[in-house]
Amino acid sequence: MDAPLPPVPSDVAAPPSRSAGPGGYLPPLWLLLVWFLVSLPLLAGVEADADLFWHILTGQRILANQALPLVDDWSYTASGNPWINHEWLSQALMAKVWEIFGNPGLLMMRALVFLVTAFCLGASVWRRCPDPLWATLLFVLPLWVFSFLINLRPLGVTTMGVAVLLLLLSIARSGARWPLWLMGGGFLAWCNLHAGFMFGLALSGMTIMVLVRLGIQPPIALIGLLIYPLLTVAMNPYGPDLWRYIFREFGAPHPFLPEWNPPDGFLAIVVSAFFLLPIGLAVWRRAPGNHEEWLGLLVTYGMTVRSVRFIVLEIMFSTLAIASGLGRRPPDHPFLTCPRRYAINLVALCVIIGGFHLSLMNPPGRLPIDPHKYPVGGMAYLRAAAGPCKLWLPLGWGGYALFHLSQRGVKVAIDGRNTTVYPVEFVVTQTYALKEGKGEPIRHLDPDVLLGYSSGPLYEVLSRWSDYERVYQDDLCAIFVRRGFPWNPPLRNPPGQTEFPG
Repeated sequence: MDAPLPPVPSDVAAPPSRSAGPGGYLPPLWLLLVWFLVSLPLLAGVEADADLFWHILTGQRILANQALPLVDDWSYTASGNPWINHEWLSQALMAKVWEIFGNPGLLMMRALVFLVTAFCLGASVWRRCPDPLWATLLFVLPLWVFSFLINLRPLGVTTMGVAVLLLLLSIARSGARWPLWLMGGGFLAWCNLHAGFMFGLALSGMTIMVLVRLGIQPPIALIGLLIYPLLTVAMNPYGPDLWRYIFREFGAPHPFLPEWNPPDGFLAIVVSAFFLLPIGLAVWRRAPGNHEEWLGLLVTYGMTVRSVRFIVLEIMFSTLAIASGLGRRPPDHPFLTCPRRYAINLVALCVIIGGFHLSLMNPPGRLPIDPHKYPVGGMAYLRAAAGPCKLWLPLGWGGYALFHLSQRGVKVAIDGRNTTVYPVEFVVTQTYALKEGKGEPIRHLDPDVLLGYSSGPLYEVLSRWSDYERVYQDDLCAIFVRRGFPWNPPLRNPPGQTEFPG
């Protein structure tokens, strides 16, 4: 008869079940409520983004025509050019919600994307580090970035998609098969919502290969590496042209566009810190983490160094790598681990975080238009005075002008659709013309009306053109009209609209 096995010491934790994953189950409901209350101030409102205007306008057009606009007819410089609109489904949804529910509906859409992103990432953190205090800290860590970058743009769909994908891959790491099937359905929608689905394809493909190699998933799971990309080609209206556009856009130069430029100043420090912190923690804790976390962190760090718009992805991967570094036990610090102080620690943490988030809170229920960024007064003047004309203006104001003036027959020189419509060389030339005060590329376009900044090198150039007359100027913008062009100026300057209509 075999001798009985010695009892397992009480201080040795039993290994987690295969289905539960490294971090056990999802966070308890009380902790989810804490997380929601912490996030609440960041859901109240958000500023109207430059691209919101043409996204809504495009969505309205799609709904009205029951068809996608395949060529451009909103500009006079690229009229007839193919338009690869990789965000068409997001725009149609936004326009429909706005038409039915107005601005509150748009804010609810944004809140939904924000919460799904935050809670899916938080659930992935919990599976790696199921400690309420540390999980809450890591849940909060990326929220300040989400509050700025998850606005009313389809780009938020990709941020949400990556967070959902990371959670599904975390569950798949426990051996479950159903997340792989769900991912295939997700890519069907994602490829029509935003071009960022390409990053999701790369992330899922790399992780599936790792899971098969480790024996966690069966070799048949590798079929997803073929099926997922084929689904995105077959189920978007542009077919393989969408892929060609994405590769062209990512490699194109974007001079003087802040979100496409490398980080500098404080942001450069933040980018480096989020890259180095999980590495230092992994060395200290001797916790290697998951392969997809480190490869994702390395790739997104390289992307962010080139373009600051990808900082949200880097922070998401950094957060998960930190959670893996902390593991199932927090560091042995008495203030953080003493049971008698645990509730006080969590309450104090939430008070500090809540106070910080209140300082970031936007006016609730509003979509304000910042008059220091957008020509609010100039646009009101143009709405009163302009008829059909060719309008030159900066790229960032183009969609704003289309929203207000396209029904009046106004055609713009350039707008936020950027290289989805305009040739890359044209976008670069016009951007340099604006920032460096080069008048010839603008005069070559032969505009009837020019809307530019009321100071700077280009303003000085336009002021010297004898064949154009300045008809309006305020602290931000100035309007020049070709002499002899039919013009009906209002008797008095109408007030500008400082909130998105609706």
